[in-house]
Amino acid sequence: MDLWGDGWSALSSAGALMIMAARLDGRQLSDAQRARITWELEKYGPCYNEVESRLLVPNAEAMAQKDLERAPDVTALAGRMVEHGTRILRPRDRSTLRYALAGAARTTAMAGALEPVHLSLLDDVWLRSKGQMAIDGAFGSVELGSQDAMRAQQPDMLEALLQSPANAQRGLRALASNPVFPPGWDADRALAFLVCAPLALEGASFTPDQHLQLLQTVATGILGRVPDAAARGEACVHLQSCSPNEPFVFLTHCEDQLAFFVDQGKPTQDAVLRCINAIATSFGSLTANKRELITLAMAVLAQGKGARWRRRDAPPNSMFAAKPPPDQGGNLWGRWDSSGGG
Repeated sequence: MDLWGDGWSALSSAGALMIMAARLDGRQLSDAQRARITWELEKYGPCYNEVESRLLVPNAEAMAQKDLERAPDVTALAGRMVEHGTRILRPRDRSTLRYALAGAARTTAMAGALEPVHLSLLDDVWLRSKGQMAIDGAFGSVELGSQDAMRAQQPDMLEALLQSPANAQRGLRALASNPVFPPGWDADRALAFLVCAPLALEGASFTPDQHLQLLQTVATGILGRVPDAAARGEACVHLQSCSPNEPFVFLTHCEDQLAFFVDQGKPTQDAVLRCINAIATSFGSLTANKRELITLAMAVLAQGKGARWRRRDAPPNSMFAAKPPPDQGGNLWGRWDSSGGG
């Protein structure tokens, strides 16, 4: 199929990239990986006016199968994966390409450690995919998608775009090492995480009392309750494990947290977006990282004018780590295996 023909889209290529990376070792997708890919594609599907991802994934699987069969070696496969990356970047932006590669890394990691060949191929897509224009920066020529043009009008966001080629492999490795949610994660913890995100991106944080006061102000209108101390504490601990000093990594985790509200009604999603926007603009200057957080929140919550809003499913069970087994004492001390399914 022509990647630029009718019936194929940027998200179709995002799905194909996730599948190709996960199947590079010759294994078939597990049910958990397929559920993960379906869920990942639903993050941006409504914003990009796409059909439901359960309808998109079978075509992506068929394309990925053909691409894997036809590639005689890794070099040829890398070229084809770059073509898919170009299909994502040119009509969209580097943020969407980042999201697709993050999904590929974490879907692959659900079946085992990310190998150097995975990192090399995904990094190649990040660096070599072609956009609508190229601008020279400190790390060489950077390809920008059509939706990056508006970002590039802001000097701080242009600088962030020009920095984007740096350390992609490190970011993908970090995402692959943290592919699922902690046990028992829910919307209370997601909101407690998200209200801290704008400051965390700038290396700052709320005190526990400030965190509570902020949630007392916003949470009732979103959740109907205020997250308790355990939820707030777990959110802060998890946030620190999500590399808040690395926007490539942390913004991906923010997308995950936003996805805990896609099964809610539009008024609730609107309230989440207003909350993030208010915190980003009220505490410190509106930086490039904060702007990007607001933009991706609008995308995941399908707030754009052309979005095909729909109520979506919450994260699948395979997205949660297993609960630690009870401590039996002696040599049966239970340990939490963060790679397990829930």
